[in-house]
Amino acid sequence: MSDMLDPYYQWLGIPPEEQPPNAYRLLGIRLGEDNTEVIRTAAERQMAHLRTFQLGEHSELSQRLLNEVASARAILLDPRKRAEVDRKLATRPGGQARPVPTVALGSVRRRRRVPWQAMLLGVGAVLVGLAMLAGFRYLSNRLEKPSEDDGLPRVVKPTPKVDLSPPEPDEPKPAPKVLESKMRTPGKEPKP
Repeated sequence: MSDMLDPYYQWLGIPPEEQPPNAYRLLGIRLGEDNTEVIRTAAERQMAHLRTFQLGEHSELSQRLLNEVASARAILLDPRKRAEVDRKLATRPGGQARPVPTVALGSVRRRRRVPWQAMLLGVGAVLVGLAMLAGFRYLSNRLEKPSEDDGLPRVVKPTPKVDLSPPEPDEPKPAPKVLESKMRTPGKEPKP
């Protein structure tokens, strides 16, 4: 098995005998397709697939193929450019190009391995999130329980002063003095 990577074949399923691929083959649609929605959807599908290789060791190849798919999309969405491509394909030696094989809807794709850089990035993001959460919890606890030694500014709520000493016993109050009235009452004469 060769160590050389053939991205057309390994990523897009275009065998070496069909390379370089025409715009239709690159998008994985039938020759002469003129439905713009089919062309747009096919281009988006291929680009989404190729983006999965951007973080790996073959990121430059992935970017090159992304540019080729974008160019094929632009060509096939322009009626004049599409007509020119169709004319070139019709004049190829041996007649028209081979039809594009279709993939059954029920086919199962193999699960791709995630590059170690992406896994490392994900683990790092989780660790940073946990560290931030721990820091916020620590600071919120420190602000709720003030201490003198950490030097952090705090908002201190004034505590009301409460006198906890026992009340002093009440002293007996003197009885009110009765004032003699200097008013004369009838029948009573003041005593000299």
